[in-house]
Amino acid sequence: MIRPDVPVIGASRFTEYDGSFLDFARAAAGAGFRLVELKIEPVPRRTSGPEEEALRALARKEGIAFTVHAPYLSVNIGDLDDELFEEAKRAYADALSFAARIEARTITFHAGKISREAWLPKTWDICRKRSIQGIAGILDSAPSSAPQAAVENLGQFTLEYVKYGVTVPELLDIRRALGGRTGFTLDLGHLRSCRISPLTAARALGPETIFQAHLHSNGGDRDDHGPLSEHDGDLTAFLDAYARNGWTFPLTVEVRRWEDLIASRDVLFRFFRRTPPGAAEGPEPIAGTDSPSGIVAPGKTAKSTVRDRRLGGQTAVQHPSD
Repeated sequence: MIRPDVPVIGASRFTEYDGSFLDFARAAAGAGFRLVELKIEPVPRRTSGPEEEALRALARKEGIAFTVHAPYLSVNIGDLDDELFEEAKRAYADALSFAARIEARTITFHAGKISREAWLPKTWDICRKRSIQGIAGILDSAPSSAPQAAVENLGQFTLEYVKYGVTVPELLDIRRALGGRTGFTLDLGHLRSCRISPLTAARALGPETIFQAHLHSNGGDRDDHGPLSEHDGDLTAFLDAYARNGWTFPLTVEVRRWEDLIASRDVLFRFFRRTPPGAAEGPEPIAGTDSPSGIVAPGKTAKSTVRDRRLGGQTAVQHPSD
């Protein structure tokens, strides 16, 4: 039985899963996850009308919710090239349309990036402005059924790209520029690359603005997306504060392998004193799994400051994949 006081725990369809969106959603629901994140990339997926209807039916039957992650590898919303900038806007708009059709609760966007070789104060300013203009245009034309939009914090793992939307000040700037129309997807693994603690970032952003958290692990030098560990001090401090303050945004596990997804689920279940479904160790759904209804409204807390890093006097961080 799933306790009503346990937070919404989500599963992200990341890299090593060969099935369709529907296959993954069924498996995740069977494994006891209450939120399913469908990522357009890194492994591209296309859906048909019947599959989208099946996704909506599954959500109603199992009491789960969906969130969608827009493309982030094949397109760049801050691209300096006009044609590629327009292509990115179309891809983001298509992702938003898909999210609306499956009745997703939220959608996650990345802000833009430029190569380190192209970085100049002028080009960086263009990248930042296009990131805002691109997302704003998509929100302006969004249907009334569109989900809430979130901007994800990115990570510093290589010097290949300079990315926008890495530090807390940058994220808050984006939200202000968009008139408060976006919230955040807080990625704990990406924060580690910037030497920012998840608890500090959550308090600085304000939990009421966080639509979900991405949970995964790394050593700070690569975006490994490894399984969660009960010995991770930053994670346990974050979860302690989450429980103590009554925060309610979903906690979404974003790892590369199904086995790591299940192991990470168990870490969270143990932390919140919940017994995981006994037969959910593979990608097949379990018939009759008891699933409660979906996401509740976020909680609130005080804000604090957070450190950032700068390149050439501008906030800038690099990250190779997500």
